[in-house]
Amino acid sequence: MKKITCFIFAFFMFNFSQAQTDCNGVINGPALLDNNGCCQKAYIYEFFNNHQVTFIDDTVGLYNAANNIGLTTPGYDGVFTLDPSTGYINNEWLVLPNSQMNPYWNNTCYDCNDIENGTSMIDDCGVCQQAYVYDFITHAVTLLDDTAGVVLGATEIVVMPDDPSNPYWNASCGNLTDCNNVPNGTSMIDDCGVCQQAYVYDFITHAVTLLDDTAGVVLGATEMVVMPDDASNPYWNASCSLLDGLVTYANSNGNPLEDVIIYLFDSNQLLVDSTITDEMGSYFINISDGNYTLNATYLNPWGGVNSTDALAIQNHVIGAIPLTGLNESAIDVNASGSNTSADALLVRQRFVGIIDSFTSGDWTMLDHNVAVSG
Repeated sequence: MKKITCFIFAFFMFNFSQAQTDCNGVINGPALLDNNGCCQKAYIYEFFNNHQVTFIDDTVGLYNAANNIGLTTPGYDGVFTLDPSTGYINNEWLVLPNSQMNPYWNNTCYDCNDIENGTSMIDDCGVCQQAYVYDFITHAVTLLDDTAGVVLGATEIVVMPDDPSNPYWNASCGNLTDCNNVPNGTSMIDDCGVCQQAYVYDFITHAVTLLDDTAGVVLGATEMVVMPDDASNPYWNASCSLLDGLVTYANSNGNPLEDVIIYLFDSNQLLVDSTITDEMGSYFINISDGNYTLNATYLNPWGGVNSTDALAIQNHVIGAIPLTGLNESAIDVNASGSNTSADALLVRQRFVGIIDSFTSGDWTMLDHNVAVSG
């Protein structure tokens, strides 16, 4: 696996997936299962007038208008929608399913069996499957509405709906063909677009035997089955390039920034995916070949401004002490696209409490371009 490192000062990161169908049945769609097992969709939030929520199946076609005209993010996921007929920003934000600002994420939901926070799931054939208790001596099966409070006997186990050992899961699909062209096979496409097979692994001889299907496989005493997306499978995502990096605050200490939301846009400025930095400010992404732009949003409290900041802006404007790079971008607090005395005035006004926000938002981030080939 090729490794690409991208260090981002003052803010950055993201995530990538390819050729995958989301829980809403959309190829490369943004819908995600939350911790309650509920399929959550992305949505457009109108923040100015009626606060209307419009759920969407895909983010394809939504333009990163904030990036195109130099605005930074006042909140939510930092991606504004653009009216192509006028070129102006709509009063809307894109809110991704797992955004920390999404009130629907991990909220109470009903499973496909109409049980509040139940464990039932819809399989690939569209059938609602329940968890059950299985007695491996008597082979008795007891279907469950929920696994909460279940007490097992000495010869009983709980089998979840999508457990690999559950014979009911996908049983009605008929000749559903996997990416290896095997009916009801177990092969899966990884994040790099490669079809990966399950295999038998001998942990003594280290021999690997690829499988078209796991049905009827008989294991030896030193063998185990490794599924395509198993965490221990070294082949899964092995052909991807690994993009990692560090997001830090642009001060002398270079303090790492946790919970920075990173967005990945393709060469057409269409949103591909997103992720969040860890406590060390780090991010790691499997990414395929292509040209991308990294754009970031930070929603945590800022450190404020003072009269010294206003003086620094004024010195830049008159050419006494010019600022460059991130610092030059940060002082454009009215998001006009240029630095003027008006920016210095706004900083003074916010310092004394006349205003309580900037048009540009409280944090400034510079976009980063990433090209991956081979």
